[in-house]
Amino acid sequence: MRNIVIRLTAKHAGNVVSAGDLAAEFDTLNESSPASPTSHSDLVSTLSQEIQENPGFSLDTSLRRWEQAYIEAAQRIAHGNISQAARILGLNRTTLYNRMEALSRNSAETQ
Repeated sequence: MRNIVIRLTAKHAGNVVSAGDLAAEFDTLNESSPASPTSHSDLVSTLSQEIQENPGFSLDTSLRRWEQAYIEAAQRIAHGNISQAARILGLNRTTLYNRMEALSRNSAETQ
C-alpha cells in the first residue's frame, strides 16, 4: 500500500488523487504487461529492453534517479517532514539526510 501511495504522489504531484486514479493503480498492479512487471522475469525483460534501447545507459545514474524520486515522493507524503519521510522509506533520519546530501553533490558534479 505504501508503494501505491508513493507512486500516486509522484504521478499526481500537487494534485488531488481521485478514486479513479486509485482504482487505475490497482488495475495496473493486476496487469501482466511489460510496463508493470509482475514477476522477476518480467522485470528483467523490461530492464533488458531499456538497456538495449539506451546505448549510454548508466546503472549509477539510473539508481540515483530512482532514489531521488522515492525521496521526493516520501517528502511530499510527509509534507516536508524529514523524520516522517525517513520512516516511510524505512530509513534512519540521519541516513536519509546523508543520501540527500550525496544526491545533491552528485547532481552538482554532473552540471
